[in-house]
Amino acid sequence: MFNIKGSAFIRSLSLGVLIIFINYSCVDAQNLCSQNLKKAQKEYDEGRLTEVAGILESCLKDGFTKDQKLQAYRLLILTNIFSDEPGMAEQNLLHLLKEDPEYKINPAVDPAEFITLYNSYNTSAVISIGLVGGINQSRAHVRNAFSTDNANNKATYLPHIGFQAGAMADIKLYKNLQLTTGVLAESKTYEYKNLLFNYSNLDMNEQQLWMELPLALKYNFGKRKLIPYLYSGGSFNLLLSSTGNFKRVSINGDNDASGPNVTLTSLRNKINYYAVFGTGLRYKLGYGYLNLDIKYSMGLTNIANSKNRYSDPNLLYYYGYIDSNFTLNNLFISVGYFKSFYKPKKVKKSDK
Repeated sequence: MFNIKGSAFIRSLSLGVLIIFINYSCVDAQNLCSQNLKKAQKEYDEGRLTEVAGILESCLKDGFTKDQKLQAYRLLILTNIFSDEPGMAEQNLLHLLKEDPEYKINPAVDPAEFITLYNSYNTSAVISIGLVGGINQSRAHVRNAFSTDNANNKATYLPHIGFQAGAMADIKLYKNLQLTTGVLAESKTYEYKNLLFNYSNLDMNEQQLWMELPLALKYNFGKRKLIPYLYSGGSFNLLLSSTGNFKRVSINGDNDASGPNVTLTSLRNKINYYAVFGTGLRYKLGYGYLNLDIKYSMGLTNIANSKNRYSDPNLLYYYGYIDSNFTLNNLFISVGYFKSFYKPKKVKKSDK
């Protein structure tokens, strides 16, 4: 028993010593690299440019903190510039931008040559990908009314709240202009009310599940921490399912009708198109941004499948319901977070 406990104690002690040794080694390496950075800076300041790269080389692989590595690459770039090594200067600039894609020059202290080199590269994000979610409201607009009663006796369509979630991408096209696209799953719902023959009140709640593929041009106003934007375009929408809950209540209560949810998918056109308009705000956070988006989509195509309008006798004779030709307009409010991805590329200054 003593041997077992003694062995466990020795293992624990050995592990503790190893951890302390590793931590000490890391701290010692960091101190050494910090000294190397100061030494390299001194060599640069005194004009001994050929010594700088050799001093920094080992610590660039392992030993520098992120801030120290940025300082080291900046020092290497300056050394390359003043040693007439433009190729090496560009290579080290790409290393610097890999460490910090959003590295900012300081005109107050950075030499003009360094600023010129930096400005010769497009350093903005080429694409930002994010997850979004939120709520929506659907409003039905009748194009041609149909009814088992007088079609001029117009039904009432009430907006209800639905939900959406999905993935979106902003792709840079030119300066502040982006192409925005993605895939969204959307639950849309509305309520239909109608008085039939001055005798029965028909009420129907329809829930639809859609997949939306939007495509729009987005313009961002400025490059501040909080950026407003506007966009417009269109979307392709694919209906996945639709169900309705029907309830008919007679005025005198002697001929009511209700039942389980009814599948309405066959009564709907599965492919629909929308015009899309939107605005929003993005708030810079890390290598990405938080996003608040408000979008209005205007239905361009008829939701009802006119070929199947009379195909369900249960709806026709039990509830007294017939589809009108209608479109859906939707208001969406979404929030999300986008992660930005960068690929620095040398371009003409006029193209930045």
